[in-house]
Amino acid sequence: MTASITLVGRVVTPPAAVFYESGTVRVTLSLAITRRRFAEADARFELELWGKQAQRVHDELHVGELIGVIGDLRIHDGEPWVLVDRFELLGEPLCASAPADSASNTACSPTAVEVA
Repeated sequence: MTASITLVGRVVTPPAAVFYESGTVRVTLSLAITRRRFAEADARFELELWGKQAQRVHDELHVGELIGVIGDLRIHDGEPWVLVDRFELLGEPLCASAPADSASNTACSPTAVEVA
């Protein structure tokens, strides 16, 4: 049994792709969300995408970017993960505002991302 879920958060791991001989692509990544309303700790969800949508995520998505997803919530070994049906890029990485000469501007590391 699965439940539909909508999440908005920041990417905390680079998209990892697996390319199959059939031409199908599978991408996995982690998303961090803040539960401000309930004053709870941040939550982290593993996301899985397939096909053309996965290829787009692999090619265009970076750590720190704000995204929205709709998908099916699943539990594996006690950890939540989402099989994504819809994906939307909502904002730039947090480190995109760093000065051009800053070494942190070349790539956002997961440790440098603060979930907003």
